[in-house]
Amino acid sequence: MNFIVLDLEWNQYPPSMDCPVSPAGIAMRNEIIQIGAVKTDHSFNILDELRLNIHLEKDRILSEHVMRLTALTPKVLKKGLPFPEACARLRQWAQDAECILTWGPDDLRVFNGNLAFYQMDPLPQKWYDAQRIYRYRLNGMVTKSSLSSAMEYFEIQPDRPLHDALNDAYLSAQVCQHLDIASALSQYDQMPSALCLNKLRTRSAPSVKQPELHPNRSQARAHARTLNLLCPACGAKLTPTRRRMGRSDNWCEVRKCAKDGDMLIRFRIRERPGHLFQLCHTIKPMDEAARKRFERREQARSSASRTI
Repeated sequence: MNFIVLDLEWNQYPPSMDCPVSPAGIAMRNEIIQIGAVKTDHSFNILDELRLNIHLEKDRILSEHVMRLTALTPKVLKKGLPFPEACARLRQWAQDAECILTWGPDDLRVFNGNLAFYQMDPLPQKWYDAQRIYRYRLNGMVTKSSLSSAMEYFEIQPDRPLHDALNDAYLSAQVCQHLDIASALSQYDQMPSALCLNKLRTRSAPSVKQPELHPNRSQARAHARTLNLLCPACGAKLTPTRRRMGRSDNWCEVRKCAKDGDMLIRFRIRERPGHLFQLCHTIKPMDEAARKRFERREQARSSASRTI
């Protein structure tokens, strides 16, 4: 049996706007517009992927905020499937799955709300909140539990952009690799919810892969010089350069890939419980805006040195 890690994007109808109402009188304030899912084995190795865009009826307006966040547009969604057809495809695709995991509780709430609107039966699998397991496993060591902060905690490189349902499901599966989900499911019902987060601090921490921590900021900064970073595109080792910009706890460097060119590395030093410090970093291709910022900074340094 396999696991499904699922993520949803949905359109939002605020109270000031009329929302769809079914013939049975069920209002749908959050209408699913994209379903993304990955199928994994018990070690969270990816076996298959699924992305389904959902067609919006012509009288429904796509929120501008949602368009900016997800890059989905009415033109893209026009080619999507009606929700009942998309749900049927998901049901068939996931039929060999043991359970479904999402990052946070909202996806299940919204999914069930959409099913109720269309008077459809729920999926047969039990749903679990991977965010809840993450907080429990880390024993209250984290104050943020967003997907991006969990990726940062485990030093997972975001090789796909967020706020796409399939990409978020894929990245959630990468976080799940660190959480020993298979053994956590048997304890799930005893895990505190988000409302009980403060109680986690009194529990002993279960075994989990821990990030490297340093006794002071200087050692955390020095750790950056020892990292052998790889190109996110081809996997080749990146070559350090002297190009650096930023503050002592938050800075950017440029490293080169022989095949894919300049890569921008953003380093951040985060303070963790016990007055320890963690070095976090992200890697992405050098875009034009970052290139211009570096050029302006280098020109300013050059002008200052000539003045002296």
